[in-house]
Amino acid sequence: MSDSDPIKLGNFSGSADADAILRELDNESPTAKRPGAKPPKQRSGAPSTNDGRRSRIAFWALAWILIACIAGQVFLAGLALFESSPNWTWHVDAGYALELVPVVMLVLSFIGHLRHSMKLLSAAMIVLFGLQYAFIEFGGKYHIIELKALHPVNALLIIWVAVIIARRANAVWSEERPAATT
Repeated sequence: MSDSDPIKLGNFSGSADADAILRELDNESPTAKRPGAKPPKQRSGAPSTNDGRRSRIAFWALAWILIACIAGQVFLAGLALFESSPNWTWHVDAGYALELVPVVMLVLSFIGHLRHSMKLLSAAMIVLFGLQYAFIEFGGKYHIIELKALHPVNALLIIWVAVIIARRANAVWSEERPAATT
């Protein structure tokens, strides 16, 4: 074979994309060739049930709704900060309603058989939401302004994790959509 010959791997040539090569390698894995062995588990964990599919789609939708709601929370905090303190009630009430979204996402991640990283990120979001309350409550109760000051810093972490979840949910969503025919 000369340097100009394309590299062959299974049914693919050197111009094949990396995903196709990985799929070919998965199909030729030693586990798949053993008699009586279970086929390799899909990385996305995507089961063929409609409940799993619906759960993954709902997870994807909630991931992006969460980001929109967090942006709304930032707006409400700014409104209360720069306009009047009675608007803090809106920020607080919206926070109470918003805390349910990560819990539902965690449940959906199990029903939809999402990757463990998605489950862990959803659980981390629940912990971060809990910290939001802890910083305000303990900071106010014990008069520690530094704890209260961690509330907006933690909000940045919440936004960061929410974006990671949403971007990874996009990958799951792209696996769910049927391939376009040309």
